[in-house]
Amino acid sequence: MQPQVEFSGDVRLVNGTLIRPMLVVGLTQFLTDTAPSVQAGLTASGAGNGFTSEAELDRTRFDLAAAVEVFATERLSVRADAFTSLSKNSQIYGGGIKFAFTF
Repeated sequence: MQPQVEFSGDVRLVNGTLIRPMLVVGLTQFLTDTAPSVQAGLTASGAGNGFTSEAELDRTRFDLAAAVEVFATERLSVRADAFTSLSKNSQIYGGGIKFAFTF
């Protein structure tokens, strides 16, 4: 389950530039098994020569994302974003930047 709340809006500057900020706050809650496992092996190696990979996940994670998109002209826009997902035992961080030019 991943309930989220998003806050966003548009701000138009005097010169016509449009700025669109965004903030997303959410929560990830696992309702079932938090210990997935995967088994793998090569068929030619015979039975019993595979391996099992297991992971224990935290049941609850806090999620946060922020972005700002700037439409400088009708043909040029720039977007920067960042996100994080935090739990008791792990942290995930990321982000990106995008330049778009329409021709």
